Amino acid sequence: MTSTWLFKRLIVEHHSAILNLPGEDVIPQDADHLEIARFSSKDDRNFPPMLARLRTLSRRLASEAQAAQAVEQQVQSGVDIPQGMIHISNARGYPDSTTLFEVPFAPCETFKGRKNDLGYMQEFFSASNDDGQLKYVLSGLGGCGKTHTALKYAYNNRFKYKNGVIFFNASSKTTLIADFTRVSELLKLPQSSNKVEGIKQWFSRAENSDWLFIFDNADDMTSVPLSSYIPRTTRGHLIITTRDETAIGKVSEHGHSIKPLEPEEAIQVLFSKARIAQPSADDVKQAGEIVELLGCLPLAVDQAGAFIRTQQKPLREYRRLFEDRILEVVKTSPQRDSIENSYLTVWEINFRQTEKDCPMAAKLLLLLSFLEGTDIPESMLRRGCSPKKVWDTNAESTVLRLQGDTQASQDALENHIRNSIGPGLDEDLESDARWNAQRGELVLSFAENLLRMNNSARTKVELADWKPLNLAAPSAMEKLVAQSRDVTLGRLLRNDGQFKEALPIFERLLKETGSVTHNSTGWQLVMFNNVSDLYCEVGRPLDVEAVIEEQLKLVYARKWENIPTGRRLQLALVESLIRRGEFRPAETCLDKLILVLEADEDPNEVQNTNHFLAWTCLARISHMEGRWDQALICWNRAAGIIEKCCWEKTFSNAIVLFSIAQVLYHTGREDEAIINVQKAEVALKVEGRRYWIVGLGSYWFDYVCVPLGDWTQLHLLSSANNQTEHRW
Repeated sequence: MTSTWLFKRLIVEHHSAILNLPGEDVIPQDADHLEIARFSSKDDRNFPPMLARLRTLSRRLASEAQAAQAVEQQVQSGVDIPQGMIHISNARGYPDSTTLFEVPFAPCETFKGRKNDLGYMQEFFSASNDDGQLKYVLSGLGGCGKTHTALKYAYNNRFKYKNGVIFFNASSKTTLIADFTRVSELLKLPQSSNKVEGIKQWFSRAENSDWLFIFDNADDMTSVPLSSYIPRTTRGHLIITTRDETAIGKVSEHGHSIKPLEPEEAIQVLFSKARIAQPSADDVKQAGEIVELLGCLPLAVDQAGAFIRTQQKPLREYRRLFEDRILEVVKTSPQRDSIENSYLTVWEINFRQTEKDCPMAAKLLLLLSFLEGTDIPESMLRRGCSPKKVWDTNAESTVLRLQGDTQASQDALENHIRNSIGPGLDEDLESDARWNAQRGELVLSFAENLLRMNNSARTKVELADWKPLNLAAPSAMEKLVAQSRDVTLGRLLRNDGQFKEALPIFERLLKETGSVTHNSTGWQLVMFNNVSDLYCEVGRPLDVEAVIEEQLKLVYARKWENIPTGRRLQLALVESLIRRGEFRPAETCLDKLILVLEADEDPNEVQNTNHFLAWTCLARISHMEGRWDQALICWNRAAGIIEKCCWEKTFSNAIVLFSIAQVLYHTGREDEAIINVQKAEVALKVEGRRYWIVGLGSYWFDYVCVPLGDWTQLHLLSSANNQTEHRW
């Protein structure tokens, strides 16, 4: 493609430029037919993305091999696999690797017990299947946990199935054909009128033999014969969930009936869903009576817990409500058994409350009842009930950027412009302030991506291109975009080391917007973080506390301390303490922060950055005090985050390696120190000196980027406003 400002003109259409292989990684190139596979040098702008993808693929394959081995060892030892090791399919339908993992549900947060059930399945599927496919049947009452037990096994063992884990709704031929069609599209198989046969043939191939199929709700196998949907091969594993107890024997000799939970496990589910962390003795008693009324069926218990949580009902009151309501249900439907009546009562209580709280929501649920449940994404309902506009192309781009995929973020914006804005733009929109604000948000997203790619010159061009239609009286939306634009411009200047030029921008914004309020936007906290960092960079760390003191009070009062911007504000305070020589208070704050940061199971790029910053703060404190062993531990923890995030060719890696080299030199390990210096110089040549993390690119770079063994001084401003010198 060729590019002109925001818009790009495709030389080759997308469908003609790809191979249509499952999980294919597409790398857009700014080149024509002749130059698309040629690189003038390693500095060619098309070369780094290609090289980065190849290196990422290499690391990913090595990481997945290690992860698969670790998971297999844990599974064999009977250890549950943490959910943080599992990633749901992304928007294209593929997990982080190219292996297909297509299930409609996230891991159940309240899943309890079932160790024996999972153990039976683990033992069965661990056997050799030289004699044929391995099929396992889970039977039982509706709502007893068959589906989530099957999914728990799938999540625990996903790394065993390199050709995919696929969930099929087997309640009818219609749902099965719909699922087969979707999977065919995800695999990008050749167009065929018979999607079922196409899938069966694909998974019957010798090279595609490691897979797991889950056929869920196969309750009527006379009308829906599963044999018509199973690949004709002796390989592969299958799990069938059904209410038909005779399926064990007819479909497979292997399987077992899923029973209700044990009372203790059902109580755990109820407390977990109701968010009762410290139950009283009476809570335990009432919970025992409630789960007994519900037959210890996990689905019913889960729904009861949800009602108790949202309505803030005491357990005793819910039990009385249930006992009163079930009498009405029994009168209207005396022919149903006690289990069905328990379910109906739970649903009746929840639905009546929904009708009372939000009649429109109740009507929507009635409408959705005519649709297939597994095809209704929960995310849609969550977005719909939010008071904010939480998802659009710009938000998608932002999420991708937070995940560290800058190129995909850029692609999302380009596709939106090409498909929505480029064709037939209404001229009336040119004078519409709301549309101009939306356009400004797109410009800011482009600029943010360019900033992440260290393209300062083009970032400035993009930011300068947008302005409110009426500079003297911008609309409210335009004003917000303009303030966000100025924040980005200030960050750009700061990242280039122009601290004195950036500080007035943030001070002006601080004066315009004032303190963060209960209804603040995220960029306001970002602004405070930048002001604080810049005060440290220009030698005014005492001003930091005055600026952020009230904001920190609000952060703790609103419980924002565990969101990324809240954590970042705490780190800004830590940096000011370090620059003032107040190391002990800084360490106390860091110790608490690191516990929280390391609890993130699947951190995005912002969370990884905060984690990295925290360890570099601790490392610098130990380093300046000459506690070399502790400093080395902290620097190595920071280096571990760099390796996990694939930041090896960045300035951040260079500064960590220079610091480690100095520590090694002062502990008598000169040869290792020299090797680290060489690695640091390689990384520094790739990205150059950067200033985006406070202190590291400025004073700390000057402190450690010196010949090994040289003496240097570091001046820190103490709280008493005196100069404190730290020397090796």
